[in-house]
Amino acid sequence: MKKAILGSLFLFLFFPLAYAQLTLHPSKFSVEIVGGENISKNFTIEWNGKTPVVCYLSYEITQANGVYNGKELWLNFSDNPTILEPYKPKTIEFYIHSLPNIQPDNYTITIKAEVNLEQVEKEVE
Repeated sequence: MKKAILGSLFLFLFFPLAYAQLTLHPSKFSVEIVGGENISKNFTIEWNGKTPVVCYLSYEITQANGVYNGKELWLNFSDNPTILEPYKPKTIEFYIHSLPNIQPDNYTITIKAEVNLEQVEKEVE
């Protein structure tokens, strides 16, 4: 039980460090979309930790002049989840898809990345 509590405390304290070691360039995109249009873009992600990690990508979309409800526009990443090697930048392509009836407007896409850090406990004999 003591090991589990210490392990949880370790992970709780370590997560802020993990986010500091993960960088996206760029992390925000502004695009002008017309109904039915499909666009592709790239960004670079880099992990500056000590060991390889699994990275999960997600996104948020906001509309400049309206209320975006989340159904007219969506993204697909070329590699998600992806494995990141320490200090090796990786380029990820993503595709922006829109329905034909989307309101033409400027949309801001924010890319988010999360790494899954797991602690492995080993027993000493």
